[in-house]
Amino acid sequence: MAKVVLTVDDSASIRQMVSFTLKSAGYEVVEAVDGEDGLNKAKGKQANLVLTDQNMPKMDGLTLIKALRGLPQYRATPILMLTTESSDAMKAAGCEDLEYCQLEPGPAIGLGTVGEDQIPVVTVGRTPLSAFVGFEVAVRPIIAALAGRESLFRPVVRANLTDALASKSDRRQFIAAIVRLDSAAPRAIVTVLDEPADEAALWLFRANALVIAPESATSLAAQEEVAVIRLDRE
Repeated sequence: MAKVVLTVDDSASIRQMVSFTLKSAGYEVVEAVDGEDGLNKAKGKQANLVLTDQNMPKMDGLTLIKALRGLPQYRATPILMLTTESSDAMKAAGCEDLEYCQLEPGPAIGLGTVGEDQIPVVTVGRTPLSAFVGFEVAVRPIIAALAGRESLFRPVVRANLTDALASKSDRRQFIAAIVRLDSAAPRAIVTVLDEPADEAALWLFRANALVIAPESATSLAAQEEVAVIRLDRE
């Protein structure tokens, strides 16, 4: 039976991205639009894991967590806070131990804990692309671990770029792409998706891979071999 994940976020785009990604990984997803809605949904259906934002109308994430811990059926349920809030906002909420991992695109991903229960916290960028990368790289493995899955990470394969690619030095970059097998080539080939940022919420769902550009690279040549995270639909 599929694990049930309750996702609580007032951002429709974040809910859409999280729901799409989790459903494709084999989870059953229950969506809530704010903390009050999340509490009602939690009472109506037992979740195996709760994924909540912090800053929401009607009831914020920390208040929701406290309310859930007051329910006998949720006293031991894993909870993860996923938010686009700034570091200052999260520190004001009591998250003092944020550590950052600088990736591209978007701001650094923050990892920390909050509250008496030491609830894990992950902060990601606000744009669809940076939120997607943050979710795939940092959040998805945590969810898999909390859900008791043996396999925590997406498979990584080697593939040849169809076109040259510019990259930013000093940051590991993750680029949405489409990878495919080529019977005439010794290994898979991968094409980076290059479309307007304001359409990212739509075209991200076409991607079946993330190209990894290492920190040391400023450019990658056509036909160069690269590491690729496969976004398999389970």
